[in-house]
Amino acid sequence: IYSSIGKYAGSLDINSSANLLRNVKGVYVPESFRYIFERFNNLLNETLNHMNMTKYYADLTERYLSISDLTNATNNLYKASIELEVTKIRRNELYGAASEFSRIGASFNSVIDGIDVGIKKLEERINNLQARIESLKPKARETYLSIHVEPLELSFNDNVTIKGMLYTMNEALGNRNITIHVASHIYTAKTDIHGNYSFSVKIKDYISKLPIYAEYIPSGDDVERYTYAKSDIIYVNVKFITPTV
Repeated sequence: IYSSIGKYAGSLDINSSANLLRNVKGVYVPESFRYIFERFNNLLNETLNHMNMTKYYADLTERYLSISDLTNATNNLYKASIELEVTKIRRNELYGAASEFSRIGASFNSVIDGIDVGIKKLEERINNLQARIESLKPKARETYLSIHVEPLELSFNDNVTIKGMLYTMNEALGNRNITIHVASHIYTAKTDIHGNYSFSVKIKDYISKLPIYAEYIPSGDDVERYTYAKSDIIYVNVKFITPTV
């Protein structure tokens, strides 16, 4: 079983490793070895958890890079790097616990070797992601998205108008799709040749402070040319209508 756990860890199939480890914890062990056995399994579980979190933050980094959101990509890559360092610490503790089993003729080299393979893969992935971020920095132009909402106080089913501009320090970005969020509803507007967008919609939510904001998500050729942009969040007050009797 431990050999399979190591094999899955080496292929970064952490869920399968964790599932097998849960089965191992139910195995009978003589009382004289129970402390060593439980300590090893707990350290193995912690190591796998940190490997999984490293992979999770690396996946998030990939996702943000796909839309040229360098800020969130950088933040999540930093978290992945921290998790990887903790993984290495737990791996060394695990190795120490495994050596205690060697005194009784048991070997857990296969699971340690598998974890080492997985750690190496994660390390290589983080290095590659860092290189991608660095390569995008000089290419992708910082993009800004303004927003203006009116009126700021209205009633249910009233129209609200959302306007703004998509631009860089050097140019307005025309003919780009803007994603508009009105509470939980999502709409799409397009900028004109001057980078301006305008959109009107009826308010369908009874929320006293209703959030509205806009996003620009680069696509196609824009992915490596412009960064992701998000406007400020504007809150409008939706007045409750008190029925008269």
